[in-house]
Amino acid sequence: MDIINIEFKYPIWKERHIDFFETLDHNAKVIANTLIDQNVQIVGIGSSGVFVGTLMFERLFQLGICVTLNIVQKPGTNHHHSYRVPQNLCKSCVTLLVDDFVSSGSTLNNLFLDIKNKIDEKNIAVYLLNSEEKEKRIFEFNIKYFFTCTQD
Repeated sequence: MDIINIEFKYPIWKERHIDFFETLDHNAKVIANTLIDQNVQIVGIGSSGVFVGTLMFERLFQLGICVTLNIVQKPGTNHHHSYRVPQNLCKSCVTLLVDDFVSSGSTLNNLFLDIKNKIDEKNIAVYLLNSEEKEKRIFEFNIKYFFTCTQD
């Protein structure tokens, strides 16, 4: 597993005047440089996945990465306008799972179980806004790229 550490202060709206979009631009460049010449499908989880996933999609697209975006609801939420499992996943793409933070890992572990037959299980990346390297141990699946964010 490649662990890519991104300099990032979280939470960005507390105590510091850090520009969220400037930080996101920097993070997108790190991810784009890591995943250069690869097709990427972002899978955003829940409302934070909608927010961060959409912005990351836009920035990766602007940086020339061939990217698609899928949004899934978290387990236990029932909204008529969203699907639990993305319908059009690419088996040959890098799957970039995007969420704000991880607690027990159950959301991403359950999502992986739902999508594992639709993706390349050996080509998974995880990007969490609030994460540390040690958190990679809570996942029950192999991660090729784990983008960690340092906290201050």
